[in-house]
Amino acid sequence: MKKGWILVFLSMVTFSVTGQQITEYNKKGDEALARANYSDAKMWYEEGVVNCDLYSINKITEIWMQKPEMRISMRSLVTKCYDCLTTKSAENDTLAIRNLIYYHKEGIGVPQNKTLASYWTQRLSYLAKDTDLTGLYDQAVLKKEKQSTFFIGYSYSIEAPFGISVGSLGKKWGWYARMKSNLSFANSDAENNNQGFVSPVQELYSFDKDKINCHIGTAGVIYKWSDLIHTSLGVGYGMRDLLWHYNIYKDDQKSSEGWSKNIEASHKGVVAEFDFIWSFGKTFVSTGLHTVNFKYVDLNAGIGVYF
Repeated sequence: MKKGWILVFLSMVTFSVTGQQITEYNKKGDEALARANYSDAKMWYEEGVVNCDLYSINKITEIWMQKPEMRISMRSLVTKCYDCLTTKSAENDTLAIRNLIYYHKEGIGVPQNKTLASYWTQRLSYLAKDTDLTGLYDQAVLKKEKQSTFFIGYSYSIEAPFGISVGSLGKKWGWYARMKSNLSFANSDAENNNQGFVSPVQELYSFDKDKINCHIGTAGVIYKWSDLIHTSLGVGYGMRDLLWHYNIYKDDQKSSEGWSKNIEASHKGVVAEFDFIWSFGKTFVSTGLHTVNFKYVDLNAGIGVYF
């Protein structure tokens, strides 16, 4: 409800500034908007955005807020709106500053930034009082632009379902560190391949079940393609042991049992992994894969939050 009143206010202020001489593209856009034809309205208002027309920019902002499903197709257009507002705000256009504050508060086309919203609010107040603006754009704002966002998340893979990832993401690049395990630390006292024990055994024996020890540690870099999509690439070290449970029989009776390591299906060494990351505001999800010593591949998944 609050957002709706803000949009109404911005529309009224914009209309009062532009007056009755509304351009043809804005008239066409208003007609399309009245028919709830948002695609056509966006097309007409886009002509105004090219000229940094504040009325057109305000209408594009209104569509962005009312039709979330259209936002993917509007990202470049809203970025242009943001650039226009920034340019006009630097020239002390108070209407543009009001819109720019709203963009930063709501994260319209750009990540939410309370520091910049506060700066422009203060600048608007100074302009209203005709106060000297020298030095207002202080180091806090510049520092905020350079800061990175810390994140933490749960990491999962099929054979190592207990994991944690931590890292930091900047404007374009970031880093992460990850640990995963299945929390199994079973010991083996023999070795086998897919045919049987490696060393000959005189007694009769059988294999009846298996378990896996899997432990992986990695670190890597993150590249931010857009606010929505990132990718990560990492390397590290890990091991994946496949253990077979065996029974030894003597005189048709089980005389002993234990765990044997299948050396053909067990691997340790370099781990490489690649993930896609989708960010949604303060949360993210990821999917990808990793390989142990380039001989075994498992799927990755994860979910986490930004701070």
